[in-house]
Amino acid sequence: MRYWDTSALLPLMLKQRCSENIREIIKEDKAISTSWISKVELSSAICRLEREGHISEIELDTLLRRVDMLIQSCCIVHPSEKLSDRAIRALRSHSLKSLDAIQLASAFIVSKDVTNNFEFITLDKQLGNIARKEGFIVRGE
Repeated sequence: MRYWDTSALLPLMLKQRCSENIREIIKEDKAISTSWISKVELSSAICRLEREGHISEIELDTLLRRVDMLIQSCCIVHPSEKLSDRAIRALRSHSLKSLDAIQLASAFIVSKDVTNNFEFITLDKQLGNIARKEGFIVRGE
Protein backbone atom coordinates (compact mmCIF):
# COMPACT_ATOMS: atom_id res chain seq x y z
CA MET A 1 0.00 0.00 0.00
CA ARG A 2 1.10 3.52 -0.81
CA TYR A 3 -0.23 6.90 0.24
CA TRP A 4 -1.81 8.95 -2.57
CA ASP A 5 -1.99 12.74 -2.35
CA THR A 6 -4.86 14.38 -4.25
CA SER A 7 -2.48 15.78 -6.86
CA ALA A 8 -1.62 12.22 -7.89
CA LEU A 9 -5.27 11.12 -8.02
CA LEU A 10 -6.42 13.92 -10.35
CA PRO A 11 -4.62 12.45 -13.42
CA LEU A 12 -6.74 9.34 -12.93
CA MET A 13 -9.82 11.49 -13.47
CA LEU A 14 -8.55 13.76 -16.26
CA LYS A 15 -6.11 13.24 -19.10
CA GLN A 16 -2.88 15.01 -18.19
CA ARG A 17 0.75 14.73 -19.28
CA CYS A 18 1.53 12.54 -16.28
CA SER A 19 -1.59 10.33 -16.51
CA GLU A 20 0.25 7.35 -18.02
CA ASN A 21 2.99 7.48 -15.37
CA ILE A 22 0.37 7.62 -12.60
CA ARG A 23 -1.59 4.73 -14.17
CA GLU A 24 1.59 2.64 -14.18
CA ILE A 25 2.16 3.34 -10.48
CA ILE A 26 -1.44 2.54 -9.59
CA LYS A 27 -1.19 -0.84 -11.34
CA GLU A 28 1.41 -1.78 -8.71
CA ASP A 29 -0.91 -0.88 -5.84
CA LYS A 30 -3.37 -3.32 -4.30
CA ALA A 31 -5.15 -0.56 -2.40
CA ILE A 32 -5.09 3.23 -2.58
CA SER A 33 -4.89 5.04 0.73
CA THR A 34 -5.67 8.73 0.91
CA SER A 35 -7.19 11.35 3.18
CA TRP A 36 -10.88 12.12 3.46
CA ILE A 37 -10.07 15.61 2.11
CA SER A 38 -9.07 14.15 -1.26
CA LYS A 39 -12.72 13.90 -2.31
CA VAL A 40 -13.21 17.62 -1.62
CA GLU A 41 -9.92 18.60 -3.29
CA LEU A 42 -10.66 16.50 -6.40
CA SER A 43 -14.18 17.89 -6.63
CA SER A 44 -12.85 21.44 -6.23
CA ALA A 45 -10.38 21.02 -9.09
CA ILE A 46 -13.03 19.52 -11.36
CA CYS A 47 -15.64 22.18 -10.53
CA ARG A 48 -13.07 24.89 -11.24
CA LEU A 49 -12.51 23.40 -14.71
CA GLU A 50 -16.24 23.63 -15.40
CA ARG A 51 -16.47 27.22 -14.07
CA GLU A 52 -13.54 28.21 -16.31
CA GLY A 53 -15.20 26.62 -19.36
CA HIS A 54 -12.69 23.78 -19.85
CA ILE A 55 -15.33 21.06 -19.38
CA SER A 56 -19.10 20.94 -19.87
CA GLU A 57 -21.71 20.49 -17.15
CA ILE A 58 -22.30 16.93 -18.42
CA GLU A 59 -18.57 16.19 -18.15
CA LEU A 60 -18.59 17.72 -14.66
CA ASP A 61 -21.37 15.38 -13.53
CA THR A 62 -19.57 12.37 -15.02
CA LEU A 63 -16.26 13.30 -13.41
CA LEU A 64 -17.85 13.91 -10.00
CA ARG A 65 -19.44 10.43 -10.19
CA ARG A 66 -15.99 9.02 -11.03
CA VAL A 67 -14.54 10.81 -8.00
CA ASP A 68 -17.21 9.17 -5.81
CA MET A 69 -16.40 5.73 -7.23
CA LEU A 70 -12.66 6.23 -6.79
CA ILE A 71 -12.98 7.44 -3.20
CA GLN A 72 -15.33 4.56 -2.32
CA SER A 73 -12.63 2.14 -3.48
CA CYS A 74 -9.89 3.78 -1.34
CA CYS A 75 -8.71 3.16 2.19
CA ILE A 76 -9.61 6.51 3.71
CA VAL A 77 -7.94 8.25 6.64
CA HIS A 78 -10.84 9.91 8.43
CA PRO A 79 -10.72 12.97 10.70
CA SER A 80 -9.53 12.21 14.21
CA GLU A 81 -7.69 13.79 17.11
CA LYS A 82 -4.60 11.80 16.12
CA LEU A 83 -4.79 13.19 12.57
CA SER A 84 -5.20 16.77 13.84
CA ASP A 85 -2.29 16.42 16.25
CA ARG A 86 -0.05 14.95 13.56
CA ALA A 87 -1.01 17.71 11.08
CA ILE A 88 -0.23 20.41 13.65
CA ARG A 89 3.12 18.75 14.31
CA ALA A 90 3.83 18.88 10.56
CA LEU A 91 2.86 22.58 10.46
CA ARG A 92 5.29 23.31 13.29
CA SER A 93 8.11 21.56 11.43
CA HIS A 94 7.49 22.60 7.83
CA SER A 95 6.12 25.45 5.75
CA LEU A 96 2.92 23.72 4.63
CA LYS A 97 -0.59 24.72 3.67
CA SER A 98 -3.17 23.29 6.08
CA LEU A 99 -4.56 20.75 3.59
CA ASP A 100 -1.06 19.56 2.71
CA ALA A 101 -0.38 19.11 6.42
CA ILE A 102 -3.48 16.90 6.62
CA GLN A 103 -2.27 14.90 3.62
CA LEU A 104 1.17 14.42 5.19
CA ALA A 105 -0.34 13.53 8.57
CA SER A 106 -2.62 11.01 6.86
CA ALA A 107 0.41 9.39 5.25
CA PHE A 108 2.05 9.09 8.66
CA ILE A 109 -1.07 7.37 10.02
CA VAL A 110 -1.22 4.91 7.10
CA SER A 111 2.51 4.15 7.43
CA LYS A 112 2.15 3.82 11.21
CA ASP A 113 4.94 6.43 11.46
CA VAL A 114 7.41 4.09 9.73
CA THR A 115 8.27 6.11 6.66
CA ASN A 116 11.30 4.26 5.33
CA ASN A 117 10.20 1.98 2.49
CA PHE A 118 6.76 3.62 2.43
CA GLU A 119 5.79 5.37 -0.80
CA PHE A 120 4.12 8.76 -0.93
CA ILE A 121 2.65 9.46 -4.37
CA THR A 122 2.31 13.15 -5.22
CA LEU A 123 2.74 15.59 -8.08
CA ASP A 124 3.17 18.50 -5.66
CA LYS A 125 6.89 19.26 -5.59
CA GLN A 126 6.84 21.17 -2.29
CA LEU A 127 4.83 18.48 -0.51
CA GLY A 128 7.02 15.82 -2.12
CA ASN A 129 10.19 17.48 -0.85
CA ILE A 130 8.78 17.66 2.67
CA ALA A 131 7.59 14.03 2.54
CA ARG A 132 11.09 13.05 1.39
CA LYS A 133 12.63 14.96 4.34
CA GLU A 134 10.32 12.98 6.61
CA GLY A 135 11.70 9.73 5.17
CA PHE A 136 9.02 8.75 2.65
CA ILE A 137 9.92 7.40 -0.77
CA VAL A 138 8.33 9.98 -3.07
CA ARG A 139 7.06 9.01 -6.52
CA GLY A 140 5.04 10.74 -9.19
CA GLU A 141 6.92 14.05 -9.40
